[in-house]
Amino acid sequence: MGKPDEDVSTLKELGLSSSQAKVYLNLAKFQTLTAQQISKNSGIARPHVYKVLAELENTGVVARIIGQPERFQAVTIEECVSILMRRRITKTAELQEKATVLSKSFKFCQLPEGPDEKTQFMLIPKRGAVYAKAEKMLKNVKVSIHFLGLTKRMIAWLSDYSSILEEALARRVECEMIMPQPEPSRDLWKPIKNLGDYPNFALRLIPYQPKFGFSIWDNNEVLITTSPVDSPTPATTLWSNNRGIVDLCKEHFCCLWEKAEKVHFKID
Repeated sequence: MGKPDEDVSTLKELGLSSSQAKVYLNLAKFQTLTAQQISKNSGIARPHVYKVLAELENTGVVARIIGQPERFQAVTIEECVSILMRRRITKTAELQEKATVLSKSFKFCQLPEGPDEKTQFMLIPKRGAVYAKAEKMLKNVKVSIHFLGLTKRMIAWLSDYSSILEEALARRVECEMIMPQPEPSRDLWKPIKNLGDYPNFALRLIPYQPKFGFSIWDNNEVLITTSPVDSPTPATTLWSNNRGIVDLCKEHFCCLWEKAEKVHFKID
């Protein structure tokens, strides 16, 4: 076994509660114990220990040994992990089925996916939501995308979504990208290298880190980062379909594009 706290944490991730994990680990360590001994070792009150033992018996990782006094025995750690993993897989499958039903039940109640004229600004605060919004826009884009990116953030995003961007390029979507000159590392260029095979993809470099990044989609929508810190993790992002904001970003992009250095593929 590893460190006690790490072992408890692992079993919690596999589906046990903190008390269940502590009781199981005590039994796994000492082979067989009474409820009183478990309570003393784990610091869990004896009435609660009986409740936890019943739950673990029901799970199949603890067995009761009839006698005076009554004792309890744990299955091996290998058997325990196997049982908990099977339970988790089953639970995940059940949750997936419920999620599918939930999604279908709301399918016909949702607003149209296109921009709502009344909704011109939306703040997207978390990484998962930012990436989900960008992925959806990437799959729906029809004509063009313009990126002004911070180096680490752009590279991290391309590492995850370059294949979907390639699908857009295959649909003949025009893509122009501006970013700072990366450090001379092959790993940094990997997400970009394949994109250079498409004639409708163009990359230009600037010699400094911009104070913010943004992307323009079909000249109708923008995603604008709200942090100047160049981190692989996306910052809170502003989405807008406001005509003035879109045109302002496009004008700024065109000015930078004229001054930026062209990149001639292939990149070695």
